[in-house]
Amino acid sequence: MEINITNVIIVSLAFITVILILKFIVKKLFKIIGFFIVVAALFAYLYTTGVISYNKDNKIMKKVKETVKMDISLSDLKTKYCSGNLSKDDKIKCECIIEPLYKDLTSRFSNKELDDLKDNKLKLLRVFTETINRNKDEIKKRLKEKDASYLWDDFMSEIKSGKILDKLKNAG
Repeated sequence: MEINITNVIIVSLAFITVILILKFIVKKLFKIIGFFIVVAALFAYLYTTGVISYNKDNKIMKKVKETVKMDISLSDLKTKYCSGNLSKDDKIKCECIIEPLYKDLTSRFSNKELDDLKDNKLKLLRVFTETINRNKDEIKKRLKEKDASYLWDDFMSEIKSGKILDKLKNAG
């Protein structure tokens, strides 16, 4: 093969084309990698600040987050379900649902921490949901013993729909 000007130009153009294509690919690759790094950093921030969380039964967390404007505390629930002239169902809800939730929260948090949760609605929602998830099996067992398993679904639908907030306003 002889070296002439045409071969040199063709090889040079091929070399320049390959370099431009590689430059384009590397530029796009770095943009994609950069995007994933930013997304990962955002998720890490949201997870560490408690805005999002992962647990085994995350369905309740998602549903409650989507539907409830959490302006409620466990003491409000205790007032609603555990004091005054109560129906039979409310007495069972107090004994089988509210009391275990209240016991769990007061064993994990001081009174000051529980009061501080009222100011951080998102953290309150996360803690409340985690508490429900932690105690769900015990609550369902207690309700089953009292032949009142339907009250779990009733309570959760009140929480999810926000009806409980209306009931609390009417009770207070």
